[in-house]
Amino acid sequence: MADTVAKLVLEWTRKEPELTLQWVKDKEGVFQPVDWKTHYGNVQAFAAGLMSLGVKRGDHIGIISDNMREWMQADHAILCVGAADVPRGSDSTAAEIEYILNHAECGICLAENQVQMEKILSVKKSLPKLKTLIVMDPEFSKSTSRKDGVAILSFDEVKEKGRQHLARHPGCVEEAIALGKPEELVTIIYVNDGHQLLGLAQ
Repeated sequence: MADTVAKLVLEWTRKEPELTLQWVKDKEGVFQPVDWKTHYGNVQAFAAGLMSLGVKRGDHIGIISDNMREWMQADHAILCVGAADVPRGSDSTAAEIEYILNHAECGICLAENQVQMEKILSVKKSLPKLKTLIVMDPEFSKSTSRKDGVAILSFDEVKEKGRQHLARHPGCVEEAIALGKPEELVTIIYVNDGHQLLGLAQ
């Protein structure tokens, strides 16, 4: 029986590969089904991509984004490698993001789109640990590979790095999943109580 979220993802992929777990709007606004096999293929590639970037078990990775297909892929991939996600919506202020990424000591952060990327970069001077930004928007057009000392990558670039990593290290993601323990940290959620941001780990 699966005792972690990552193990559950792999279990369902193997048990019900054709089962729809998500509906996603295409460019015409029509909802299209995404099955477990397709989802896990993306998760596996992104997880391996994170490994190629040096992500290790116990690391904290920021996600500044509203709900989107790539958010779920990233979330599951982060858990597969044994890291913890630090999510916050796109309505967060630069000051909130600065506090969260600093407090959680995030070296990598995912941004929903270029707007969120620029918001994060606007406080980069106060984020000494931040080294890499990954933009999830499929329409993101990268103009530079580095800005303000931070590596800028698209979501697809990380998945491509992951596919290359998988070619060299087949089975690496499944090995990482197998190492997972139910007591490991999976997410740090920050809430605003009206006076200050509070981090809730689970």
